[in-house]
Amino acid sequence: MRQPRQIKKELSLGHDFKSLTKAYQEYAIQQINYARDSVLASRTFVQELVEIFYNVKSSYRHALEQQARNPKKGFFTTKQDVFETTLQKNGKDVLVLITANNKLYGDIVHKVIKDFMEVTKDSKADLVVVGKQGKIFFEDSKFDRKYTYFEIPDTNVSTDLLHALMKTLINYETVRVFYGKYNNMVSQEPVEVAVSGDLPTEEENPNKLQTKEEHDFLFEPTLENVLHFFESQIFYLILDQTISESQLGKFASRINAMERAQQNMDDWIIDLKREQAKMKSSINNKKQQEQLAGRRLWGGRK
Repeated sequence: MRQPRQIKKELSLGHDFKSLTKAYQEYAIQQINYARDSVLASRTFVQELVEIFYNVKSSYRHALEQQARNPKKGFFTTKQDVFETTLQKNGKDVLVLITANNKLYGDIVHKVIKDFMEVTKDSKADLVVVGKQGKIFFEDSKFDRKYTYFEIPDTNVSTDLLHALMKTLINYETVRVFYGKYNNMVSQEPVEVAVSGDLPTEEENPNKLQTKEEHDFLFEPTLENVLHFFESQIFYLILDQTISESQLGKFASRINAMERAQQNMDDWIIDLKREQAKMKSSINNKKQQEQLAGRRLWGGRK
């Protein structure tokens, strides 16, 4: 049985921890209120851009196929035009894991890491890890594959840091990003999104996009110039939105985690107070019994 002093100390720790979780929760609520409207307002727009990016890149590949089948009547004037008007790629794929720098984000980060690990088992793509928690996980698990690490803050991501990440990712043929997506205040889920225009988003129907590829498009000024714009400017916008989506999902998960932690602390404090009350009652009964025994002893002597 615990001593009264120990129970008192644990009660103090319980109240302190509850205050800490409230502080984390209030900060997360502030971040949610600050970013939620802008992120959700941009979500549909960016998803449409991803679909258009997919169609533009598919059209470009279709033009390359035409050029290969019939060089004299192909889409491009010369073979040189194909390479001068688009970004040079390294021909590789990359998987990007977005985690967090700090802790206390609930289980969303661990769910994202789990999905990422499942995909890496059967993939030879290069790996990029964003956030200290991802790095710590791989170090603790003795992850035996090389990866490129970026440390990006959980809030207020600077343009320089985002450009550094983009500078690395833009060289790859396909870029697939894993992060925790905000659905609502009680639901967040790990998702995988291609931000390089090679695959549809998780909401899109691949068959629907395949049908759209069969249509002819008119590009102004040229298909090459449009693709170059998407591979540079639009790619940055999609990546920026993905980072913001990840932040929103993490803070929503933290709110829920802190709410559960406070409930657990309340239950623990109630149990400690009950034990403390029982202990006080036991001590008082013991004192009363000692007093009665003393009175009987004195009464017998008289």
